[in-house]
Amino acid sequence: MAAGAADCALVIGSGREIKGIVTEQDVVRRIAYRHPGETPVTEVMTAPVHVVNDTDYLYHAIARMRRAGLRHMPVVDAAQAAVGTLALD
Repeated sequence: MAAGAADCALVIGSGREIKGIVTEQDVVRRIAYRHPGETPVTEVMTAPVHVVNDTDYLYHAIARMRRAGLRHMPVVDAAQAAVGTLALD
């Protein structure tokens, strides 16, 4: 995440489906000082993940993010494959 200047990373399965998400907040709250560096990402990622469809209106996505208290939400296509990520900031 640091190398790519990203504030979140999606954990993607072999069929491009979203398995989980790791955010800066996950790193701070769950990982720092609690898990060794070799801990598998599946143990610290947030799952299941709230997603928005690529055909949804932006204001619906923002409303869902605010209701759920999320700063990041993956965008999926009709096959539920990841196509992007929305960030409130």
